[in-house]
Amino acid sequence: MSVAKPQPAPSFGPLDPTSRNVDIDRIRGAAVLGLAYMMATAYGLNHAAFYRLDIDSSSAWDWVAGIFGHIAFDLKASALVLLVFGAGIAKLMDRAEAHGKNPKRFLLLRILVLFLIGVPPGVHAPLWEGNYHLFVAVFCIPTVLMFGRQPKTQLVTGVVLVLLSLALVPVFQSTFPTDGLGLGQYWWPVNHPFYHPDPEPYVHPTGYFMATLSLRLAGTILAGSALYRCGVIQGNRDRLFYRNLALFGFGLGLPLAGSSVAWLYIADYDPSIALTGHLPNQAAAVPIALGYLAVIVLWGKNNSNNMFSPVKFGLQAVGRMALTNSIIYVTAGMFVIREGFGRNYFSRAELALVVVIVWIAQLAWSAAWLSRFRFGPFEWLTRAFVYRRLP
Repeated sequence: MSVAKPQPAPSFGPLDPTSRNVDIDRIRGAAVLGLAYMMATAYGLNHAAFYRLDIDSSSAWDWVAGIFGHIAFDLKASALVLLVFGAGIAKLMDRAEAHGKNPKRFLLLRILVLFLIGVPPGVHAPLWEGNYHLFVAVFCIPTVLMFGRQPKTQLVTGVVLVLLSLALVPVFQSTFPTDGLGLGQYWWPVNHPFYHPDPEPYVHPTGYFMATLSLRLAGTILAGSALYRCGVIQGNRDRLFYRNLALFGFGLGLPLAGSSVAWLYIADYDPSIALTGHLPNQAAAVPIALGYLAVIVLWGKNNSNNMFSPVKFGLQAVGRMALTNSIIYVTAGMFVIREGFGRNYFSRAELALVVVIVWIAQLAWSAAWLSRFRFGPFEWLTRAFVYRRLP
């Protein structure tokens, strides 16, 4: 009687598209589309208009577009990207370990790819101006040691880091005079004497951005890894769980984000709350991102209505090509909107309309591309670099 020989494990390489988790791809796609809305504002308006809705808002429609973006996408889209990024890293490490590879090596290679992608646009803009590839790459490195820990440890550490970033906001606010001197282009329009065109440390709250964003970034990525290992992000929980998660996320996050808008408006954008006025919105970022995550998973579980199937597939395609699409957003934002048309060529409302058109185009072209190719162009290059072979 012959004994069957054990089959060797398949070679470690890019995940086949048929083996991908569609919920994660849709969540990633929604996050990338949300980022486009905020990038358009960052590149198309004055620097301070990103943080002050009273700047570059000359009509009611401008206010509607600004408030909608502030509540729906500001920090929430990036939080959703980071949650999925943490899930992707956890999945990559699990697959590498299953094939007898060094998981941290592949993690560092992935971070290196983001760094290399972020360097060219980083020459033309500060880290906080839409170029999140470089920022994620730099501040994700300290989290490497945490990805082998238990999900509970990752989640608790992530929550602590996010809360610490929130606790630092009033500390940094206290370092600026109440008249706002030193806030520079973060807070002042171009015709104000406190405005400075160059974001140097002494005229811009650089330390505030570097400290709070890095802590929030690292904490959210670790939370994403923990949620993946608990089966949350990939849609493994039941419907009741995601309904409760949506109620929790939106129930907590939307009032916080709305109160931030109201507080700043009622205070007439007083510079004494230039940083703390955004604190409720920062606290709302992860809860609202979790609400989006839950709604997208529930949407995927609902097969009773096929009316929106093309949108589902398009969103999934955008998620599979997230890197390519985000690079297009950064490049187009910097060199088409900012340098080509120039800041303030479009109003807030017009930029919102442009983004909706871009969304439709991205949904269509991503689906069309993946109907012919396995990967997006930059996804293909990334996998060739990380796995050292052609996908």
